[in-house]
Amino acid sequence: MKVLLWTHNTSVDTRVSNLVSATGAILFRPQSPDEVAALARREQPLLILLAPGDEQAGLQAAVEELASHPDTRWTPIVLLSDADEPKSSYSSLLDRGATSFIDLSGDEKLLQAQFRALHRSTLRLATLRSTRLTDEKTGFYHQSFLLDQLQVLCRKKRRDGISFCILFLELKGSEEEVHKAALGLSNTVRGADLFGRWESELFAVLLPSSQPSQAHLLAKRCKRILEEAQVKARASLVSSDSEAVEAEALIEAALNTLDEAWNGDSFLWAWNGAKQQAESVEVAD
Repeated sequence: MKVLLWTHNTSVDTRVSNLVSATGAILFRPQSPDEVAALARREQPLLILLAPGDEQAGLQAAVEELASHPDTRWTPIVLLSDADEPKSSYSSLLDRGATSFIDLSGDEKLLQAQFRALHRSTLRLATLRSTRLTDEKTGFYHQSFLLDQLQVLCRKKRRDGISFCILFLELKGSEEEVHKAALGLSNTVRGADLFGRWESELFAVLLPSSQPSQAHLLAKRCKRILEEAQVKARASLVSSDSEAVEAEALIEAALNTLDEAWNGDSFLWAWNGAKQQAESVEVAD
């Protein structure tokens, strides 16, 4: 798992690196306290470790933002300190949203056990979050739910021959622009379709019992919404009538097609399973 660490103290950095590495986690570091919140939103670590020392003020706003932002509000924030650092002002960071405090000057075996326990509890929390049906930030369905439903559609296709389509949309813009555009997209899908956030700026629509012609109509509406929102975007379409009817294969085809779409000018690209190639599709009004 990914762990974000901020500290100005080289000895603390070294000691924490050893403790975290022993659990198999991977560390990454912001360059300054001002980058902590933005980097955490972008990289989505499962755990945030802060050893602020005498730089408490620079982290207070960051901790408040981390504790309240939808992307990071469930991420544990653990404060660290060694024997030579003042601890009196750590209470203000705990009051602002930090989760807990670990004194690095304690017994080494106890510290190792604490970090192992922290690792286990962080993974449990991440697992609980992944079982939610909706994305915390947007309220849309999230990836794990969409993937589960996609597997159901694949089974129905193999068993009963019921066709379906997957439409992936990748939006590029500021966080506010992407969110506003995604809300517009979610409002244009049919009640039977499932719209969700796959990851970051990538969104997916599952269209049960649908042919590509119906997906093309939806893509046309999506294109109009995104043009009005002035958000740069590309879309990829994969039908269950292609040769592969396994969830992983369909997703890989959709994502590869989307990557190819950014090399062209057309908004929508469709995967042609029979020819094993992606083709642009005209969806102009």
